Amino acid sequence: MLGKHYIITGATGSLGESLIRSLNECGAFVTIVVRNEEKATLLQNKYANIIDVILLDLNSEINHKYVRDKLSEHAKFDGIINNAGLGYFKSNEQHSNAEIKDIYNTNLVNLIELLNIVLPFLNRHASVVNIASISGKVTTPYGSHYAASKAALISFTNSLRLEREDLHILTINPGPFKSEFHTKADPSGTFQRLTEQIQLDVNDLGDQIVKGIIKKKIEINEPKWMDLGLRFYQLAPRTIEKLFKKSFLSKKL
Repeated sequence: MLGKHYIITGATGSLGESLIRSLNECGAFVTIVVRNEEKATLLQNKYANIIDVILLDLNSEINHKYVRDKLSEHAKFDGIINNAGLGYFKSNEQHSNAEIKDIYNTNLVNLIELLNIVLPFLNRHASVVNIASISGKVTTPYGSHYAASKAALISFTNSLRLEREDLHILTINPGPFKSEFHTKADPSGTFQRLTEQIQLDVNDLGDQIVKGIIKKKIEINEPKWMDLGLRFYQLAPRTIEKLFKKSFLSKKL
């Protein structure tokens, strides 16, 4: 990966920083897409491989000209890692209309819009990495809109893989890991406490994703035991929902 150049969205989150670190160790450069300029500066002071910053809030309307102008300042890119994400652990009725729109805009609609701007700037066989979630593969009460947006992202990514054989398309479906995402999704900290013992190591996850790019994998599901459980779930989902109802309600706060 020496000398390659990747775009990372959601770069100021824990996984975003882990990806910057891992790519730096492989000799790759990054352009980060962030909404907080102050946090971007802190990252730039910490990692020498950050060569540009695109200030963009994926909850808001995308300024196409600004993004294209920033991308055109560089030679072609070797990939984009779509890591920005948003969700709330609430019942459907507890979500405000604004929250629902923000979730789908950040996790799906604006992600695709940004990707379509970036695609002409990618090298042939460049990597498109979409960070979905294991939640997108299972019934997720009290997190329905987050899970639905990730399920749609998984479906979109699989379709894109067949449409664009000239690109490497990789889907990442992680379980819970320590992140500021949980602070916003569940300000009470309940979900964080409930999942603390099974949370993924975010640095290990970042390294796995970078290795997945190098090896041209098409899907990474972590943790393995959770992915295996989901395979059984898909055989008889309603029966398993009844048998393990308490586990399905882990986001009920």
